[in-house]
Amino acid sequence: MDSPGVRHRFQHYRDLLLKGQTTLINIVREERLVLALDQLHYYAHWITPVARAIRFDTHFFLARYPAGQEAAFDDREATDSIWIAPEKALEKNVDGTVILSPPTLKTLEELSQFQTIDELLA
Repeated sequence: MDSPGVRHRFQHYRDLLLKGQTTLINIVREERLVLALDQLHYYAHWITPVARAIRFDTHFFLARYPAGQEAAFDDREATDSIWIAPEKALEKNVDGTVILSPPTLKTLEELSQFQTIDELLA
């Protein structure tokens, strides 16, 4: 169930995580969560070349979006979020309303070849 109280509670957990004041396992125990890791599918790993001034090391995972849940983005590193199909994100990148990093662009190009999550995961 998604409610303002639940969102606030989990935002507080996120803040504690970012400050190093808790761990994911502590949150899982506190909330009595069951992580559906069998539903998480590893997709890609990107690392910037050593010669680049700004570097990143990022992993992409795929999962079905659970019914009744609302995604929340990290408002410290990201400035905005939107739930959007890959092909729509690519269109917005072309028209300049969304700027995608090369790893995200390439990943979305690959994902846009599939019509459904079932097709992709197969």
